[in-house]
Amino acid sequence: MLDGGPTSPRRLPFRFQAHGDVGRLTLEGLSLGPLVVDRLELDVTDLATVPGINVAERFQRRRTRLRTLVLDRRPATAKHQAHMSYT
Repeated sequence: MLDGGPTSPRRLPFRFQAHGDVGRLTLEGLSLGPLVVDRLELDVTDLATVPGINVAERFQRRRTRLRTLVLDRRPATAKHQAHMSYT
């Protein structure tokens, strides 16, 4: 589920943790139609200061390094099948 209302920007529900001079953005359980992001971890390097724990938005637009990506493909529903094309 994306955060934000119909008129506000929609934000991904990342969590942020600092591990020394590296931060980690973590996202879990995001459904995108038949595709589900079970787990996504991105490392943010070169933190200038100790950022705290509630600042995920501050780092979402920085350059990151992929640490973990776990995807799952669920069976498409009739609604999703109507929008899919196969080649």
